[in-house]
Amino acid sequence: MYEFILETTNIDQAKAQFYTPYDDLSTYKSLVRLGEANLHPILSDIDGVDLRFFENRTKATTDVGLALIEKLIALLHKNKICVHLRTGDLIASQNNYSIHCKKIMAMNHIESAKQRWMIKTVNVNDYDRIKKYTVENKGYLVNG
Repeated sequence: MYEFILETTNIDQAKAQFYTPYDDLSTYKSLVRLGEANLHPILSDIDGVDLRFFENRTKATTDVGLALIEKLIALLHKNKICVHLRTGDLIASQNNYSIHCKKIMAMNHIESAKQRWMIKTVNVNDYDRIKKYTVENKGYLVNG
């Protein structure tokens, strides 16, 4: 990521020139209509905090942005490593502090996978922005 920051510092990386539609887990059978996502930068902090990129979903609205996406994808694939999770393993990471993916390399227990429990969490730095989406009297629970 540091290479990407160095290569893009002369370009206005804080410019909101990218669009990433809300993911299917946020919209499927949701009780809240989110509307359209806003334009955003990929990297809005030179220290690498607040990364917003989803390969094959984040789209550029400018030619400069398209070039940034191409460089970022090449860098990510060059540095990608695989981590094999075993039964009982857990990985926790703040989404906006890391670029991560889920790639199924092998499915050893198909029936168990059908019953796997997934939790989607959201980290926010401004609670007031999401307050209207939470369950009444349960501010920690997003209504969706």
